[in-house]
Amino acid sequence: MTYTSWSLEIAIVLEQKQVLGIVDSTETALDVKDRTEFDPWKMQHGITWLTIALALEPSLHSQYGIQKDAKALWELFEEDDKAKAKRNVLA
Repeated sequence: MTYTSWSLEIAIVLEQKQVLGIVDSTETALDVKDRTEFDPWKMQHGITWLTIALALEPSLHSQYGIQKDAKALWELFEEDDKAKAKRNVLA
């Protein structure tokens, strides 16, 4: 499966769980003004990270599983895919 199709599928799942904003930058912890808002955001972040982590091929767990920030994990996949595409063009 390509990154593009994988990311689309995961984005659909994240949207269904109402947590896509965690990875698409429409919702950040900085938007949270007090603890009563932060705790639900933290729960949503956990759901987001877990959904992405569970969607990984087992062979990628050691490479990506250490990233504990959901948005950073999402961006790391995107960057790695761009680097792979660039290497393929150069080859």
